Amino acid sequence: LPRNQELTEGDVPVGSITPTVELNGLAMRRGEPAIYRPIDPKPTIPPQYRPNYNFRGIYNQRYHYPTPKTFYVSLTIGNREFIGEGRTRQQARHNAAAKALKVLKDEPIPETTEPVQPAADVLANEKAENLLKPEITLVYEIARKRNMSVSFEVIKESGPPHMKTFVTSCKVGDFVAEGEGNGRKVSKKRAAQKVLEQLKVLPLLHDDGGSRQTKRYNKKRPKS
Repeated sequence: LPRNQELTEGDVPVGSITPTVELNGLAMRRGEPAIYRPIDPKPTIPPQYRPNYNFRGIYNQRYHYPTPKTFYVSLTIGNREFIGEGRTRQQARHNAAAKALKVLKDEPIPETTEPVQPAADVLANEKAENLLKPEITLVYEIARKRNMSVSFEVIKESGPPHMKTFVTSCKVGDFVAEGEGNGRKVSKKRAAQKVLEQLKVLPLLHDDGGSRQTKRYNKKRPKS
């Protein structure tokens, strides 16, 4: 069989590499995983025919055979999609893989060197990570990185004992915000949320540890 021929499960010689295995190796070298997804076949309308009652009241179905079922599979590699079909789901996978091999074998392998991530993407990743952290934890982390003091204080309590309302003040350096809630923890969290909004105006931090060491070294170095 030609190497690039579309193969089905029944066409694969015994002991040879199947298209799916060969494609997986090529996909790994390209850094693009092969993703298979079954496709539900469209319902087929059975053929209309007139039953024959001449054989002892039983349908004579000698000339009516069931239509063989066809399986369909969608194969996605990178931004390409290939549709395979076959009498079994595995056969459909082989068919889709063979189609993909025809196209991808003639294409160069993408460079594996990762491009430098833009600053905007780095900032977006940091924001995504921060969304998973509690507000109070974020307040302390930001304050620690910027050498700012943090304090939370309940400044007001009101309402009956079973329905008390608390107002908590959050102070981070020169930034102050108040939060209100039906519990100490709720009011503290809301105060932290508000002060985090204020802290967004601060400029991004840069690692200037090397420049600090240089300054200290220059101070100790005697003048010539």
